[in-house]
Amino acid sequence: MDLLPLVSARQTELRMHIMRSSRFGKADSVRMHGFSTIDNLLMLKRLLVSVFLVVSLNCSAQFSGTYFDSLGEGSEVVNSMKDQVGYLASAMLDGRAAGSEGERMAAEYISSVFDSYGLEFLSGDGIEPFGILMESGDTLRSCNVVSFIPGYDPELRDRYVVVCARMDNLGAMDISVDGEKRHSVFYGANGNASGLSVMMQLAHKLSINRILLKRSVIFIAAGASQKSSSGSWYFLNRSFGKDVKIDACIDLDMVGIPSNGFYAYTSSNQDLNDLINMLSGTLQPMRPQVVAEEPVAS
Repeated sequence: MDLLPLVSARQTELRMHIMRSSRFGKADSVRMHGFSTIDNLLMLKRLLVSVFLVVSLNCSAQFSGTYFDSLGEGSEVVNSMKDQVGYLASAMLDGRAAGSEGERMAAEYISSVFDSYGLEFLSGDGIEPFGILMESGDTLRSCNVVSFIPGYDPELRDRYVVVCARMDNLGAMDISVDGEKRHSVFYGANGNASGLSVMMQLAHKLSINRILLKRSVIFIAAGASQKSSSGSWYFLNRSFGKDVKIDACIDLDMVGIPSNGFYAYTSSNQDLNDLINMLSGTLQPMRPQVVAEEPVAS
């Protein structure tokens, strides 16, 4: 399976310099497939943890332990997340399979949300198409959505914190249930409309507070994750040059279900190790755990 770039050489050149030159500065009704107020609060916890991780990498802000019970029904953030998950997991998008019309609609929606939050794009509307040459000889066309908030520090703005969430899901397929073939749609409220929504809310909060960001923050909705994580590979190997300095990456995936922890691969970054260890004593009930080995082989 080969990846085929669908962008011009000029766009590639622009990506190498845009950070330095950038300015400062009706969906179908859908049931949430098991989402509840508790699930919304869990998503908000992850949102706030992510905000803290990103800001901590950019400044010396301090965190005081707190609970999140005050963020509930009626909250502007909760309502916004419900709208976002509701659209991304709606029947209109038919499960957002890689290369499908639903995935394309999700990309356009996320691009419009980023634009409304005042984020900048590497080119155009931030939608970066790529093709996957399948074994059949056909080309599956997918895309990433890439936006960013430039940092203010001249010495650190060319170093990046990446926040990403996969955009596609399983889509629709025929499955066998008790020997009977049934057509099923995997709408993907949790996988991964939840992560996409947390990422968009994080982008909104950081855009409002961009004066805190020494490093630049990149947000990626990655396409074709179900095809060997092709969108993520394309971003790392084609969207930027080899000398890009990515200091940290936060991957938001299936964050809408109960969980009492998350993992951080930080073995090559002592600063992040110290941060995670500090968080372990302040964040409740979520407990980060430092992972010594890389979770996915390079």
